Amino acid sequence: MDTFDRFTTMTFYLRVLVPQLDGNGKFIGNKQLRCPDGSNRCTITYQKQYTPLIYYIQPPVVYKGAYAEIHFTPRNTMNLINDLLDDERPFINAKIAGANMEFEGFVSYGSSWGSYYQRSMTRGLVTD
Repeated sequence: MDTFDRFTTMTFYLRVLVPQLDGNGKFIGNKQLRCPDGSNRCTITYQKQYTPLIYYIQPPVVYKGAYAEIHFTPRNTMNLINDLLDDERPFINAKIAGANMEFEGFVSYGSSWGSYYQRSMTRGLVTD
C-alpha cells in the first residue's frame, strides 16, 4: 500500500492477447489486438483524488441477505456528479468478493458525505 500511495495518478495500458492455433488445434503463439489509432479505449487512468477508499466493512464477514455498513472516504467523487434526476443516486452498489452490496433505501438523491479525508459510512444489503 505504501508503494501505491506514493502516486496520485497512474495510467495503465490494456493489451489483449488472443491465442493462435494451427489447423490441428495446436497453440502457435499469441496475436495482440490493437486499439484504433487515436483511441483512448486501451488506456485506464487511476486518479487518487477521485477514487474512494474503503476502510472496512462491518460485520467483516457478510452473507446474502445481510445488512452491512461500509466505511469509506468519498474523496472528490461527489464533485463529479452533476444534474442527478430525483430518482438517481450518486452510487448504487459495491462489489465485495463476488457479492454485490445494494444501497437502495439507504442512499438517495439527497445523500451526501463529508470532505475528501472525512471517513463516512452508509448501510446496504448484501445480494448475489
